[in-house]
Amino acid sequence: MIGLPDLSLDESLDSTTSNTDRSFSIISSSLRQYSSSHVKYNPSNIQILLKEQPEKYVLVDNYKVNHAKLSSCWNRFPLPSVKDENNRNIVIKNFATYRSCYATYAFTYGSTKSLNSHKCVKESSSISTSPSPKSPSLNSKINRFSSEKKKTLTSLIVLWICQNIRPISIVEDEGFLNIIQQCLSWNGGPFNNIRLGVILRKGAKQECLAIGPDLCSEKVKQNSYLGLTAHFVDDQHILHSIDLCCEPYNEIDKTAGNVLKSITAALSRFGLDQLIDKITFVCDCGSNLRKALEDYQVVHCFPHRLNNVLKRTFYSAGVVFFKRHAPQLLKAMFSLHDLHWIAAILNPHRRMLKHATDVERAHAYCLVQARVAKLMEMAQIDNNEEVLSPATISSTLSPRKKLKSYTTQFHDDTDLGETSSNMIIAKRARRELEIYLQLNLTNCKCLNDDMNNPLLFWKEQEHVLPNMSRLAKQIFSIPASSTALERAFSSVGIVVLQRRTNINPSTVNDIILIRLAAAYLKTHA
Repeated sequence: MIGLPDLSLDESLDSTTSNTDRSFSIISSSLRQYSSSHVKYNPSNIQILLKEQPEKYVLVDNYKVNHAKLSSCWNRFPLPSVKDENNRNIVIKNFATYRSCYATYAFTYGSTKSLNSHKCVKESSSISTSPSPKSPSLNSKINRFSSEKKKTLTSLIVLWICQNIRPISIVEDEGFLNIIQQCLSWNGGPFNNIRLGVILRKGAKQECLAIGPDLCSEKVKQNSYLGLTAHFVDDQHILHSIDLCCEPYNEIDKTAGNVLKSITAALSRFGLDQLIDKITFVCDCGSNLRKALEDYQVVHCFPHRLNNVLKRTFYSAGVVFFKRHAPQLLKAMFSLHDLHWIAAILNPHRRMLKHATDVERAHAYCLVQARVAKLMEMAQIDNNEEVLSPATISSTLSPRKKLKSYTTQFHDDTDLGETSSNMIIAKRARRELEIYLQLNLTNCKCLNDDMNNPLLFWKEQEHVLPNMSRLAKQIFSIPASSTALERAFSSVGIVVLQRRTNINPSTVNDIILIRLAAAYLKTHA
């Protein structure tokens, strides 16, 4: 339907099983490495195991159904089972598999709607039907209905389905009104295409992009999903948040290596796999995510950690114990990242760090100064300015002289003096930080408003403090929590209901993405 990096809204919503079929060849080879005790079953890997290991995974008839009121689906849907050490068939609970195509569904006893509505691809392809010839009048009507109008109407229908994921009244629905108005006017759709991949790559190159990854499983079909949310600050110092994907997680397990492989594959669709070193990841403290992202910059979700502290504290009774135990857990379980110190200084209301110690304050200022100096060096390279390299410095040194004494070799070199590029950059960085710390905030218009948004302040000071303004874009693109991703997972729970159990997991991903993209386009197109 749409290419994820392009976010095009002009193609139809197509629910196919091609994504699932492609995943079979990717992970079927790794399935043989695991025993049944290591596999957490879901419809996807059960289907693969039945195809790849027929000697171990077999289908057995369901003997627990009510034979007096037997549903017709049980003649076509046996139960998947795995052979144990004694060659006995152990049924994999809460799943049923179609005999011919191995399509597997999660079900509860008494609910066979999804089983009865299954249409086997193999059986339907074997039945050949000749298309009936259309009358000339019908063909002429179809030709008059131009392809552009079809695309526009299809785009509106897709947006209608994806934006309104809760039960609605059709007469009062905004999407229904848009379709009617478009059929009357045919003036073109209200939405334009957006190159989301280009925007994200630009943010990554400026180190103004943060990605929040996480995994979840929906309860109806028990499919696992990988979710990614992107947070970035644009050239106007405006923070944006958008869901990149909530796609099926098709790896055999959730170990660190497979999680990183899945995250990299999802980022590659936006061209971000080559820029992963410039991305900051925000996630909870799950062991698999921590291991998977250990080679990259990671900031842990603050609310998740605070929730863990509260859980451990309230497990013990007594208010007095709570007062004494909570501060101890906060100190033990929270470790401030360097980015936290930098963010505190870049907030103009907290730049003096009045509650910090002198050592902590000096450390924080050194962190900011180092980051600003790094930005200045990058700016010099981008502007093709001359940067002294070790080779250039060595070529300008005078010939080696004979030492007067043994200790003379340990004396400082004085030939370069104060003119080295690194020292000049360090002085400029320190000077820019001093200007910021001495700035009179009463003259700043944005700080007098009710909204306490530091990005507005740095937009106003962009010409006075250009390098610190760039640093503020990088730091404030990192969210304090991964709640945006949790909201996306909640949307999945709303889309995949008991009455929509046949929905393809790839279609769920498309619905979530279009829904968020439509909201983004509505405000920024």
